[in-house]
Amino acid sequence: SATTSLGVLLIGATLPGLLAGSGTTRLVALLALVCAPLVLFAAYLVPRWLTLPRAQSVADRVLPILRPWSRVVGLLLPARTVTRPTDLRSIWREGAAVGVRADDEMVMVGGVMAFTVRPVREVMTPRTDIVAIDENAALGDIHLVFAGSGYSRIPVFRGSLDEIIGMLHAFDLFKLQPGDPLPVRPVAVTPASRNCGDLLLDMQRERRHLAVVLDEFGGTLGIVTLEDLLEELVGEIFDEHDEEVRGHPSVGPAIFETDGNVAPEAIEERFGVSLPTGRSTTVAGLLIELAGRIPNPGERFTVRGLEFDVVQASPTRIERLLIRSGAAAPVSLLPTA
Repeated sequence: SATTSLGVLLIGATLPGLLAGSGTTRLVALLALVCAPLVLFAAYLVPRWLTLPRAQSVADRVLPILRPWSRVVGLLLPARTVTRPTDLRSIWREGAAVGVRADDEMVMVGGVMAFTVRPVREVMTPRTDIVAIDENAALGDIHLVFAGSGYSRIPVFRGSLDEIIGMLHAFDLFKLQPGDPLPVRPVAVTPASRNCGDLLLDMQRERRHLAVVLDEFGGTLGIVTLEDLLEELVGEIFDEHDEEVRGHPSVGPAIFETDGNVAPEAIEERFGVSLPTGRSTTVAGLLIELAGRIPNPGERFTVRGLEFDVVQASPTRIERLLIRSGAAAPVSLLPTA
C-alpha cells in the first residue's frame, strides 16, 4: 500500500541521520549526499524493477514483514476513505502505470465511472421512437402492438405520450380477458439531466423496469429501461428477439451504417476523429444543427474528414446514416472543418 511504501522510505531516509548524529558536520553532509540517492535506488527503483513482473506474489511474501511498520506510520498518517470519483481515477491510473491493473480492468472501471455521471438523456429512447399503448385500446390491438414491436414491456398512456400512466407486461396478457381493465404496472419518472447511476439505484430499490424521462416543462422526452442502463455498464444484452445490427464491410474507406440516434462519442471512438461539439447528443442532431435544417435522403455531409450519407430520413428527423472514413466522391454540403 501507499502507507507501507511511505514507511519504508521514511525509515531509509531518517536512519542515516540518526546514526550520524554524533559525527561531524562534514560526515553528516557526506552521508546525506551518499544516502539520499542510495535510498532512492535501493528502496524504490530496484524493488520496482524486480517485482513488477510478479507484483502479487512478492507482495504476499513481503507484506507480513512490513505490516508492523505500516501500522506505526498509520498512527502518524491516518488512512483517508476514498469517496470522490477523482480519487478513484487517480488510484486506478497509478495502478495501470505500475502494471498492477490490466488494461481491460482499466477500461471496465473507467466505463463504470463514466456511467455514474452520464445524463439519462444520452441513453434514453427518444419520444419519436416510443412504442406505446392507449389505455382504452382493444385487447386485440394490444396483442398486435406487442407482436409487431417484439417488446415485453410497453408504456401505457392516457390521451397522449405526455401522460404515461404506467406500463403493460406481455405476460399479463395471458390472464387478461376482454373487458378487463389493463393491469398497468407503475413506472419511475426522472428528469433528463439526472445521472444514470442514481437512476439505476432508484429503479432497483423501487423495483421499476421502466422510467419516463421528462423535459423541463414536464412533457415526455423519452423512456429508459433497466436493460438500457445495464447495457451501458456491461455492453449489449441480446435475447432471442434481438437482431444484431452490423455495419457494412470495409471496402476501401471504412464504412459504417447506423441509426441517427447514435452518440457522437461512439463515432469518434470508432473512427478516431473529434467531431464538433454542440448541444446535440446524437449524430443526427449534430448534422441537423450544423446544416440548420433536416436533410433529405441521399444528401451527403463532410465533417472532420468523415462523410455522412443520409440513407433514410423523414420530414422530422434523420433515421439511418452511412458513415465512411475518407472521401469516396467529395460532395461537401458543409464546410470541411
